[in-house]
Parts: sequence; structure tokens; C-alpha cells
Amino acid sequence: MTLTLENTFLLGMVLFWIIVYAVGRIFHTDKHGLSILPFFLTYRSENFKAAIRKIGEKNRLLWKTLSNASMALSLGLLIYVTYFLIANLVKFSYATVQSVPIIPIIPAITIRLDSLPYFFVAVAVVVVLHELAHGVSAIAEKVTVKSAGLALMLAFFGGFVEPEEQEFERASKASKVRIVSVGSATNLVSGLLVFVLLLSLFAPSAGVLVDGTVAGGPLAHAGVGRFDVITAVNGTGIDSLQGLANVLGNVTPGAVLNLTVNSNNVSVVTENVSGHAIIGLSNGLDYHPSRFGLDRVASANVYLTFYWTFLAAFSVAVFNMLPAFPFDGEKFLFHLVEDRVGKDRRFSLRVLISMVFLGLLLANIVLSFVFFGLPRA
Repeated sequence: MTLTLENTFLLGMVLFWIIVYAVGRIFHTDKHGLSILPFFLTYRSENFKAAIRKIGEKNRLLWKTLSNASMALSLGLLIYVTYFLIANLVKFSYATVQSVPIIPIIPAITIRLDSLPYFFVAVAVVVVLHELAHGVSAIAEKVTVKSAGLALMLAFFGGFVEPEEQEFERASKASKVRIVSVGSATNLVSGLLVFVLLLSLFAPSAGVLVDGTVAGGPLAHAGVGRFDVITAVNGTGIDSLQGLANVLGNVTPGAVLNLTVNSNNVSVVTENVSGHAIIGLSNGLDYHPSRFGLDRVASANVYLTFYWTFLAAFSVAVFNMLPAFPFDGEKFLFHLVEDRVGKDRRFSLRVLISMVFLGLLLANIVLSFVFFGLPRA
């Protein structure tokens, strides 16, 4: 096996878990709230639980009012994700209609290692807000939070808030639906707020931000690297990735291009790939300069952090309302209709609905890999 950066990451992750598991067994970390299993750990935080209780006990009426609004938002998200997955599946059947790839996030496989810092920050923000919302809503509904904390499985972060099961089951249908729905609604609202910040803090696109180059390709050979910005090709201004693609579409392979990169002139010779001229740009984004005078690299890093947070918040808000186990959408739909279904049929109905919607999601993922290959963010 070639020891690539990705293989090094995977090997390091395995060694990390071996060490963590050994530490857990030797020092009996369970008594400190840290439970460690192979490739999985949870940390139960008394401070996090206390903070949830303190926030939830204040202004209960306000939290209930906000939770009522979250029910409407979550119902809309459930309807939307169902329509989106069905419509997207249909689009795969038509060559003239562009479908949207549904690719799971897998570090070092579908997400590049240099994007992981932004991804981890985004996940941390999304998880904390999501679980905090569930916990505060539970306290507002007078349901005790038994435990709260963070989880880690392989390289995936998560969180949890566990209400007292018997108290939750005794709560009214409205209370249960409010508690379940508030997580996705909070992610949707926070994602929209981050999007507004992106529009407010950064100017319209003014070039192409190089986020990755092909090893040995024209850009790499010319010394162009990550966080450089391309603003012109042969004197023609470039303000977006689409603009660059339009220009390259009219260039023949082997042509010499004069690029303006960070206000400097750089010459590259295009390569031929399947009859198309390329410059060796493996990943690029529209470059949005900061409105507050940050330099190019700082502006790019802040923008990418906000951008990933927006993507994570919006994605979790939508797909978490899929009515299939283990997503919140399954519990939301069940508690919404449970009093209309006989107790002897509830479990089998929940399993059936989960199988249908998980199948719908899986079909979208499989066809995405078939039609789009293995894209890496």
C-alpha cells in the first residue's frame, strides 16, 4: 500500500483509537463520564447538563413559543426532504435534467484532509446548537434531562441529550413533538444566520480561489498553490469559477495562457484531458474578499469556515427530518400520529416507514456514485 496522505490519516486514526481504548481500560475512565468502546466513545458532561437545565428553566413560555414555531418549520423540512429525494431520483432517469449528487461525508474519502479543520468546526457548532435546543426544550416541557454530552465514532463527531424516558413518554403529544422538532429547526435558523453573515462580511466574488492543484499540473508547475487567487486570463477578467470555465472552454490544449495570480503574471501551458484544455486546478471556489481588510489567506480561511458551517447546518436541518431511523424526522412523524395507530402496529409501521425512506436515501447515494463518481469536497 502506497503511504499517501490519506493512508497516513487512516493509519493514524486506527493508532489513535488503539491508544484511546487502552487508556480507557487502564484508567477506568467510565467513572469520569468517559465511556470508550472500540472506535466509539461518549463523554457525559455534568456541566453541559447543568447549563441546559439553567437555560431551560428560565423563560419557559418563550422556549415553548419558539418550539411551537419549530414544529411548523420541521414539518416543512420533512415534506421538503421527501419531495427532494423522490424528485432527485426521477432526475437520474433523464439525461437532460441535472440531478444533485447525494454523497455522504467520509473524511479522507469524500472530503479532502485539508478541508477537515473547517468541517470539524462546522460540525462542532451544529452539534452543540442541535443538542442544546433539544435539551432546553425538554426542560421547558418539564422533562428531566438524564444526561448530555458529546460522542465520537471513528472520525465523526456527534452529541446527545437523553431525557428521562418515562417522563418523556408521559408528556403530551405536543410536548414530545416540540422536543423532537426543535433540533432541526435550530440548525435551519442558525444556517440562515450564517448565510446572512457571509453576505454581510464578504464582497461579491472577485476571482477564483485556488483550493487545490493537480500534482505536476500546469498550475503546480508554475508555482500556483492553495489560497492563490486567479483574477484574469490573457487580460480577460475572471470573477468566478464559472467565468474561468467559460474561458477555458474556448482554449485549445497546449495553448500558453497568461494568468493574473495575486496581481502577478504567471504563464501556464494547458494540458489535454479528453479533448479539453485544463490548467491543473483540482478544486476551486469563487473568491469573496473580506469587507474588513483581511488579507487573502485570512479572508479565505474565515470564508471557508463560515461556508462549511452554513453547509453543515442546512444539510443537517434537511436530512435530519427524513422520516427514517435514526433521524429526528422518524420520531417527529411517529409522535405526530401515534395516537391514531394501534399499539400493536406501531413498531412494525415505524420499521416499514424507515425501510422505505432509508431505501430512498440509499438509492440516491448509489446513483450519485454511479453518475458522478467520487467527488471530494
